[in-house]
Amino acid sequence: MVALFPDFFIKSNMGELVFKGESNQVLTNSLLVAEKFGKEHKRVMQDIRELKCSNKFKQHNFVLSSYKSEQNRELPMYVMNKDGFTLLVMGYTGETAMKFKEEYIKAFNEMEEIIKNGNYCVPKSFREALLLAAEQQAQIEQQQMRIEEMKPKEEFFDQVTDSKDACDMATVAKVLNMGVGRNKLFEILRDKKVLQERNAPYQSYIDRGWFRVIESKYTKPNGDMCVNYKTIVYQKGIDGIRKLLSELKNAGE
Repeated sequence: MVALFPDFFIKSNMGELVFKGESNQVLTNSLLVAEKFGKEHKRVMQDIRELKCSNKFKQHNFVLSSYKSEQNRELPMYVMNKDGFTLLVMGYTGETAMKFKEEYIKAFNEMEEIIKNGNYCVPKSFREALLLAAEQQAQIEQQQMRIEEMKPKEEFFDQVTDSKDACDMATVAKVLNMGVGRNKLFEILRDKKVLQERNAPYQSYIDRGWFRVIESKYTKPNGDMCVNYKTIVYQKGIDGIRKLLSELKNAGE
């Protein structure tokens, strides 16, 4: 059973990824996972709630807890053990996600070794316990601030992925697998007057059904209003780009 509250965080060379809970368990929480994987915390919470595991597994590996926000509001978060974390992140794909999974697993193993060998410091007085609790709360608040800063990026990404029949240029380069990476592909398409200087497509190619441009407006923590633009590619565009690259290859360019 997962402990509801952590005894204290254990620092390692992997950073603040895991902590020691009651009964010497190595734990992490949904805030830490959200920060590390670049996701909105509410989405990680939703992922946990929607796991298709048995109720018995969920009860033994996830516990609903809470933390204080910057506004001093008590908000929910999940605490999980290694098994819970492993099941949760199975669905997080991509090269970067895989790297984070490896780091997390290494951190879990390191903390298990530290606890096994007793290489951690338990507070020796009430004052030390209070200082440690204050430090932990500060860490949680810092995590929340970083997650808030990532929200515009996450919301923008959601708009892209909501286009089920389209993908970004990096994905196009991988799908085509013609020895051309994302940046080189942008360069070729600019050179062939498919894309403009800032990688926005010419209107004629939008009209052909090759591309769509997504606009995302958001407000930074300092109050500045910003606008992001991203070009995504439909199947017609992928086919057209494949044909263009084949012609260039045949022409020896």
